Amino acid sequence: VLEEFTGKELEYTEYEQLLPFLKVDKKGFFVLPHPLNYEDNETEGIGAYAFADGIGLEVMYAPNGTDEGQKMYEGWLELLANGHKIYACAGSDSHRDLNNQALTSIYAKVLDNHTGCTTDDAKKACSSTECNKGNMIETLAEGNFVAGSVGIKMSVGNTLMGGTGVFANQRVVVDVDKIHASAYDASHKYRLDVFDEQGMVCFKYLTFTKDSEGNMLGDDIAFNADADCKLYRVVITDVTTGKRIAIGNPIWNSNQ
Repeated sequence: VLEEFTGKELEYTEYEQLLPFLKVDKKGFFVLPHPLNYEDNETEGIGAYAFADGIGLEVMYAPNGTDEGQKMYEGWLELLANGHKIYACAGSDSHRDLNNQALTSIYAKVLDNHTGCTTDDAKKACSSTECNKGNMIETLAEGNFVAGSVGIKMSVGNTLMGGTGVFANQRVVVDVDKIHASAYDASHKYRLDVFDEQGMVCFKYLTFTKDSEGNMLGDDIAFNADADCKLYRVVITDVTTGKRIAIGNPIWNSNQ
């Protein structure tokens, strides 16, 4: 994409020029990785590089629980407090094969468009983009997009995690779904925390149970939304280790 846009590698300070091309023309998504690398060079800190709403910021960094990850998380909270709509992402920075050290969990629809596959086995094995066209990028804007190893479905009324909607006369519903095997230990305690812009609203200690397919599924929580708050977001913590294992993206109030 960079070569198509400019024919050369961009400096970090030039990325803002790329965003409209990436988001509109390519229908893509921009993530700023390990932002502390850039904070060291700017007196403005992370905010100097969170130059547009709608981008992703790496707030969970492998190995999880490092000081770097804590500082990036705090930087993201500062951006949210200043009114920015920035998405939390996770990344391992491995530059090699995929691993499970810092996962981003996304719920995305996949269109069953296997025009060239004639059997069920062929459909399952197919990886062609012409057959399996998902809407992953579209769901980043509003579709239960979590930095971490737990799938979380959250809504305020009809507005999903990552979206903006009306809070008045709506219910906040959080459904803790599947936890990745790499993050689960039966001997550990886990807690779901719900925050608004002022701080913690409520919490619940989680119980994970195994379904018929062997997936470990969590609990849910629901309450009436405050029409005057600016956002809701959730965090899941492994209480035994003190580490955050999932950081949900906010739902923003359209009337604030």
